[in-house]
Amino acid sequence: MHPTIFHIAFIKITSLTFFSILALFTFFGVMIFLAKKNRQRLQFLSKTIPGMLILGTVIGRLFEVILNLNYYWIDISFNSIYKSIAIWHSPEISFVGFIIGFCGFFLRQIYYKQEHLRKWADIFIISSFAALTIYSIGAFLAGINYGKVTETFLGITFNNPIVKYTLPIYPTQIFAAIYNLILTIFTYTQYSKTKNKLDGYIFLQGIFIYSLFRFIESFFRGDEVPMLWNLIRLPMLVSFIVFYLSFKAINNYEKKFIK
Repeated sequence: MHPTIFHIAFIKITSLTFFSILALFTFFGVMIFLAKKNRQRLQFLSKTIPGMLILGTVIGRLFEVILNLNYYWIDISFNSIYKSIAIWHSPEISFVGFIIGFCGFFLRQIYYKQEHLRKWADIFIISSFAALTIYSIGAFLAGINYGKVTETFLGITFNNPIVKYTLPIYPTQIFAAIYNLILTIFTYTQYSKTKNKLDGYIFLQGIFIYSLFRFIESFFRGDEVPMLWNLIRLPMLVSFIVFYLSFKAINNYEKKFIK
C-alpha cells in the first residue's frame, strides 16, 4: 500500500518503522497508566524499559542477520560486519527476535527485583494488545503478513513487490488490528472488574483468546513462512499448542483460585 511514509535524501521512514515506534510508545504508555492504577512500582518500570529496548533491538537484529545471511554476509569482510550492525542505515529487525529479547529482559528484571509476576503479566498483556493493534496497521501499509487470494468483497489488491499476488487478497493485517483492538478492550474491562483479585487470570485469558484468533487467521494467510511437512504453517501449529497449553493453565488456575 504505502511502504514509505517519508523519504528525502538519505532520510527514509517506512510505514512499518513509524507504526512500530508508535506501537512501542503505546505499549509503554498503557503500561505506565495501568501500573499507576494498580499501584505498581514505577521506579522498577523506568529502570527496566531501556534494557528491554536495547536487548530487544540486539536480539531482533541478530535474528534478522541470521535469517538473511545471503544479504548481510556475502563474504567475510569488514563491510559485512558493518552491514550487520549498521542499524542506522537499514533499520530492519526481526519482530520475533525483538519480542524474545524484549520479554526476556522484562522477566529477568521481575525475577531479580522480586516483583509480583502475575500482576505485571496482566498489565503486560493488555499493553501488548494495544501495541499490536497499531503494529498491524503498519504491517498493512508495509504489505507484510498478507493473506491468500480471494474473490470475496473483502479482497484488496496490493501494489507492492513484497506481496507475491497481483490479485485481490485477504487483508489479514486488518483482521489482526480488529481482533487485537477487541482483546485490548476485553482484557482491560476484565482487569477493571476483577480489581486485583485474580492476578494472572487476565494474562491467561488474553493468551488463550489471542492464540485462537491467530490460529484462525492462519487459514487466511498467504505470506511465506516455514512449513511443516509442506502442509502446515509453523505459526499455525505454534498457535494451536499455545491455545491448548493456555486452556489447561486456565483450568488449573480456576480450580486453585476460583471457587
